[in-house]
Amino acid sequence: MKKYALYIRTTTENKEAAIQESILKKYVNKTCKKEPCEIAGVFVDECQSGKTIDRPALKKLAQDIQNNKIDTMLVSELSRLSIYTEELLNIIRWLTEMNKRLIAVNDDFDSTRPRENYIFQVTEILQKQRPLLLEEEQQLEATKWSSSKLHKCLESIKKVKKFFLWNT
Repeated sequence: MKKYALYIRTTTENKEAAIQESILKKYVNKTCKKEPCEIAGVFVDECQSGKTIDRPALKKLAQDIQNNKIDTMLVSELSRLSIYTEELLNIIRWLTEMNKRLIAVNDDFDSTRPRENYIFQVTEILQKQRPLLLEEEQQLEATKWSSSKLHKCLESIKKVKKFFLWNT
């Protein structure tokens, strides 16, 4: 039987936790009609920022995952885990190494699908390339060459940065 953990993080004290929990429970109920499963735990971090992963309920959930009490972590959105791509990648990598699954219901994300693995591999590569891209952009802007090839290269770098919401 699959064991699901519902992870909920809110930034305010309102009905947000109840809404997230409702979304996640609907997903589990739908899934349990297809295969045996259960909710092994509901982990809630209320009034917590997405800027850090140092949160009490998330730590408890990580312990339960390590102790094999959980097979799949459910979140309403990936941003509920972290607002930083690098931290999110680390969480997904850790879950994958533990042979666990992450599903973000509203984002239509499932860490076991090949598409998601490909996207995160590309994102990982781009994260590593970010300092080089920034350096290239600065060098190109510093030279102020008007060559069409260099201009296109600079525009490409800017598009990649914009796509991944990098701050300049």
